[in-house]
Amino acid sequence: MTEQPSLYTSSQDATEESINWICGHMRKWRALQMLALDVYESGREHFGRDDLYYLAKEQGYSVSMCEFLHKRDHNLWAGLSRYLIKYHPEFDGVIWRKHSVIDDLYPTPESLPELPREVVVNRGQWKLHRDFPGM
Repeated sequence: MTEQPSLYTSSQDATEESINWICGHMRKWRALQMLALDVYESGREHFGRDDLYYLAKEQGYSVSMCEFLHKRDHNLWAGLSRYLIKYHPEFDGVIWRKHSVIDDLYPTPESLPELPREVVVNRGQWKLHRDFPGM
């Protein structure tokens, strides 16, 4: 599979697109964090978007969530994966990621702009979700 060329003219455009997607799709973003925590806690050494896609299907996530993960939007995944690492530093070195135009402006996930607090899943929320899925 060939690498998709960047659709963005700048690192700032790519970063803003990621932030806009996260804030506009909070339920999917929170679900993505939950999936990533599930995969991480299962002991996987590395994982990427495809691994999250198969887990989402296996766990019965909605079709729209599975379709989002299955799309080959490398540019959006670049931003989302870096935000996953920013708020879940244990994923650094575990989530597969390639160089992105975002890295030119924000060389580390920690240097990315902050997201609104309500979109970030913490360990307590994840454990509650895992232990009591209907909540």
